[in-house]
Amino acid sequence: MDPRSERTVRLLQDAVTTLVSERDLGDISVSALAAAADVNRSSFYQHYERIEDVLADALDRELEAVDADFRVVDPRPHTPPPETLVRYLTVVDENRTLYRRALGAHGSPQALSRLLHRLEGSTKRALTALSGSHTTVDIPIDVIAAATAGSVLGMIVHWVESDAPASVDQQARWIWSYLTEERLTHQVRP
Repeated sequence: MDPRSERTVRLLQDAVTTLVSERDLGDISVSALAAAADVNRSSFYQHYERIEDVLADALDRELEAVDADFRVVDPRPHTPPPETLVRYLTVVDENRTLYRRALGAHGSPQALSRLLHRLEGSTKRALTALSGSHTTVDIPIDVIAAATAGSVLGMIVHWVESDAPASVDQQARWIWSYLTEERLTHQVRP
């Protein structure tokens, strides 16, 4: 992508995160987004089809900025949560309203789907690193990874929607404990 296009995309992504922090995604028009980004509508349509595409890209960019690709290699029980999980949850906590609106009931299905697939891939890599492709149950490892990713995403959505959320460290411990509990790791064998 050329520098001018990169700049336009970044302006649109920055503007959408600001606007979604202020109001629901469905209440944002392309005109309002373009005005907030200080670009014209045609520039928006050169890069995106829908506002939720911009939001999904912006949230992906945040994940990449904290290096939160969740490449967990050692999901053993009773270990502290990995720093990448804590960093990601810190970003989510600092932008709680944005994430509540992006991932909540009236948010972006695309943003939710991308995060789910990212978590699913990371979980599958971690379980494969732990066990190869062997499971102790008659469920393929990719199905176990999908179920686990859905549970973790549910924990994150519940956390951002909570009126009395746990601290970042507590939420990271809960997620990590869930991931490393025997009920998950007993399904795969080294």
